[in-house]
Amino acid sequence: MLVILSAALSLVVVLLSIALWRLRRANATSPKKASSRKLRSKRHRSVSSAALLMSDARPLPRFVDVGDDLDMTVISVGPAAAARHRLAPSGELKSARRSRVDLVYEDEAEIDEPTAPAARILMSAQGDTHCGRFRARNEDSLLMLRERSVFVVADGMGGHHGGGIASELAVKTLDQVYLQRRFQGLVESERPIPRRAHDLALAIQLANHAVYTRASADPKLRGMGTTLVAARFSSRKQRVYIGHIGDSRCYRIRQASIRQLTNDHTMASVGLSGPHGQRLVRAVGIGSSVTIDLIVDKPRPNDIYLLCSDGLPKMARDEEILALVLGKPNLDQAVHSLIELANDRGGKDNVTVILVRVVERVERQISAASG
Repeated sequence: MLVILSAALSLVVVLLSIALWRLRRANATSPKKASSRKLRSKRHRSVSSAALLMSDARPLPRFVDVGDDLDMTVISVGPAAAARHRLAPSGELKSARRSRVDLVYEDEAEIDEPTAPAARILMSAQGDTHCGRFRARNEDSLLMLRERSVFVVADGMGGHHGGGIASELAVKTLDQVYLQRRFQGLVESERPIPRRAHDLALAIQLANHAVYTRASADPKLRGMGTTLVAARFSSRKQRVYIGHIGDSRCYRIRQASIRQLTNDHTMASVGLSGPHGQRLVRAVGIGSSVTIDLIVDKPRPNDIYLLCSDGLPKMARDEEILALVLGKPNLDQAVHSLIELANDRGGKDNVTVILVRVVERVERQISAASG
């Protein structure tokens, strides 16, 4: 009888202990549950900014966890944003590894010509971006500095919302470099680099430094980076300098033909085919230095340069892009038609497009007509 009573008493003690343990656990986790409920309720709110104009005087919104509705895109960066982004101190750049520049000249571009006293060519440009039909966020960014003849497309990837942060940070850095004319640092090349091409290479190196530093400082952003293609036109030199890292592209449309001027930095480019062939082997911000492809071309009147993220060529063939651009009466319609084409084909990725048309100076046209 005593054995039975002792066993029953032990069972009661065990049950009481379990009940007390569950009560303490419930009290300890209740704040987390409440926080989780708040977070889930926030996830239903959408940040509906398909286009964030950096020229707006309002402060930049912070990147916060609002679920898959985040859609942050930089369309254009203007002078009003100058005070909101600090370039790296020159002391930091002296200790950083130098980036390497691989310089390539297109036909006629290598012949040195004197800088004209007035513009030989003029440019008109239009651009836009869209998150596509498959992606929940737009991690592309674009920059159009018409007064500096600088145009940039960046396609971010990696990290906790890191892709959008990386691409935005890259274009903001180029914006500040050109607005402040602070071309700091050193790059190395096996060939002499023209001055304006050198400036572009330094600006891209600064963008790489900015993204890499930010990713290194925040564990949530480790591994983030961005592709980048940038075109800097020189109207008096009649040259365009194209800096390129990753698989965003620059095409040239000339005399009813289209040519890709950049080479994709993917596994396929080093001979690996198959499902991993489209993985990048080079990107801005994934290392302390980067190799920059720099193409120099001589624009002709009526040439059209197309800068785009890979969301366009994934969905459309080069011949289709050519026919669509030539078939539209102006650049604005062509830009939006290219984006619609990518989305109509499935829109599997963010898509960003900039079109730059080269035109001859009106004075030349008038003198030719009068002669």
